[in-house]
Amino acid sequence: IFTIANRDEMTSSWKSILGTDILATYSYGENGLICITSDGDVFRVRNTDFDPDASSFKEKTITQLKLPEGLTEPLKTTQLSDGKIAVYCGSPEPTLWVLNSFGQLEQTIELKTPLEAMPVLLGDGIALPFQKKISMFRKGYGLNTVQDFVLPDQNATDVKWKQLIATAKDQCIALTSSGQIISLQYRTTPVRHLAVLSITDNKQPIDFKAGIGKDILAVTDASGQLQLLDAKTAQQKAKLQLPSPATNDLWISAGLLFVESKQNLSCFNIASGLQKVWDLKLPETSLAGPPAIIEKQLLISLQNGTLMTLDASTGKIQTEIKAPLPASGSIVDLEKFMVVPTVDGSLYRIDQVLQQKGQASL
Repeated sequence: IFTIANRDEMTSSWKSILGTDILATYSYGENGLICITSDGDVFRVRNTDFDPDASSFKEKTITQLKLPEGLTEPLKTTQLSDGKIAVYCGSPEPTLWVLNSFGQLEQTIELKTPLEAMPVLLGDGIALPFQKKISMFRKGYGLNTVQDFVLPDQNATDVKWKQLIATAKDQCIALTSSGQIISLQYRTTPVRHLAVLSITDNKQPIDFKAGIGKDILAVTDASGQLQLLDAKTAQQKAKLQLPSPATNDLWISAGLLFVESKQNLSCFNIASGLQKVWDLKLPETSLAGPPAIIEKQLLISLQNGTLMTLDASTGKIQTEIKAPLPASGSIVDLEKFMVVPTVDGSLYRIDQVLQQKGQASL
């Protein structure tokens, strides 16, 4: 499943053996990587796995999740605020697995109905966004010890939860597909319940996930309105109208907001109230995952396999290389080396190629 690339030609000397794609990657420890595949296999990769004399194949899993037959949708995964990893499968047997930061299975939660978005930690439990409601699961107590938050009846029948965002130990913001931004707090008195702090209705669909930064959120809707929100209060701090609506999730990194729309990547300075820093014209493809900033360099991975390094302050392309296959995720920086996942379930090491292309500072 893991492969190292030839530094001159970006050709592979290690081949995929599982025939499954890498769903997500998460860093652990020093120079370690947890890889979760679409088949529910969890691998742990260390920097030594990329040594020249290391085995060409990675076959031993840390965890194998037992998936039901006839899954109706792909697995989903997210990293929780405590560093643990949540993996979810939907119908016909909705299940949530919680892995520790080293990829080992800690908890299996069988659900009666599917989730509409990924969960977040809240208070002493996990907030679960079911159809039209958010429920709390508390370890050792189950699902029925906290009063649910239920969407008001006036909401359209087809409204869904788009995203839950943990903003404090006891607070979260919930986004709906119809454009509502709901701030909730977990309270234990007079009974355990989810209290509404505020509700804002933009009356425009929210199609993509919000960008999450330190104490700040960036949200955009189908009309192209872009907003910065205070993460704790959900109050608007800045807004602007985009030339065209976003076509991908929003990402915040190192004080910069990245918005993709119609083969264009725009960078905004969030400290300056959404001041545009630069635009980058993209080829006929989209970003494969969040941009990464290392020192003053921006690394982006495109779905067609193109990998770029840019000057983060100007957007000027410094290096451009092509992976052998389309990328399935963003470039991962593991301090001593960098890798990018591709659609065949491989990890290509790319730092040596970037160095040879003039990135001596990496």
